Amino acid sequence: MDILKEIKNKIDLVNEGDRPNGIKAVLVHIEVSERYYGLGLEGSDYYFTDVVYRTNHAFEGILKEAYEILEDQNASRKTPYEIEQYLSESSILNGRVMALFSNYRQNWRNPSTHDYQLSFDSHEAFMAIVTVSSFVNILLDQIVEKLSFKSTLRRTASFIESEKKSLEHYTELSFFKKLVEVLKSYSSFYIRNHESLSKYPEAELLGSLSGYVSSFEPNWTLSTNEKIEIGSSRVYIDLVVSDSQEKVIVELKRGRDYSAFYDHINTAEEQVKNYMSASGIECGIAFYTPVKTDDEIITTNELGKADSLVIIHSVPPGAIPTKEEIEEMDRFYE
Repeated sequence: MDILKEIKNKIDLVNEGDRPNGIKAVLVHIEVSERYYGLGLEGSDYYFTDVVYRTNHAFEGILKEAYEILEDQNASRKTPYEIEQYLSESSILNGRVMALFSNYRQNWRNPSTHDYQLSFDSHEAFMAIVTVSSFVNILLDQIVEKLSFKSTLRRTASFIESEKKSLEHYTELSFFKKLVEVLKSYSSFYIRNHESLSKYPEAELLGSLSGYVSSFEPNWTLSTNEKIEIGSSRVYIDLVVSDSQEKVIVELKRGRDYSAFYDHINTAEEQVKNYMSASGIECGIAFYTPVKTDDEIITTNELGKADSLVIIHSVPPGAIPTKEEIEEMDRFYE
């Protein structure tokens, strides 16, 4: 896997107006560290130490970008140390990111900063590149998610106002059923406001979905990538939505062609069930993004579970029998 190429691809998919200015500098530092590593392998051992100083610059740079975007704060008057301390002591970074943050900070950033006589060998240089590249890649997902969240908030006001008028008896629904309707409404927004329905990275989709739900119901609380334990495994729930009394798990799935959909629906249902059982949350939704612009949005549920577990997905026009067609089939089988 070429991690640097993956990072570049993620950045290229971010709207140019939203793209963080300092990300290119972060990439340059990683690229130079890789070149220094190659020079070290050719016999100039001191380049391995230069690798770590370059990866430190990449580490500081991505933290600065994260601080400005995730906290909506100007970092120009903050030292790298102040930003590191703030991020390490707050709960801003999600669980995946925090583990990599602590690893790099403890094993490379702090030692190389506090001991100017320290030198690193090829193995340490290699691990520094791999660790900081992984850190940048995973943290970039959280940055992209936040950028997408903000962008969706800006674009939804008039659409949501129209949607709310079209939802009869919405205020009378339970919290769970309201959320189902909001997610189905997001499917309509998604179809109308995305140029391509399949090219977006999951982090951007999750940010967009969260932004829409937050805009539709500002009083609900949303938490993304929430960590839970299942046996000895650690997993992350895409989205947990709650009001003052209840919580609902939402697992985001990329839309699939309808002909192959039912090969995957049971797996998604079992995944949500497992998350519900492990977290103690009693309701869950597997949400599939639409596949084509003329798709119809429907819900599928296990018999007797319509109030606690549903799958929201799209189907091609005509895939759902009309009332007349159902009546005709009933007559045929009488």
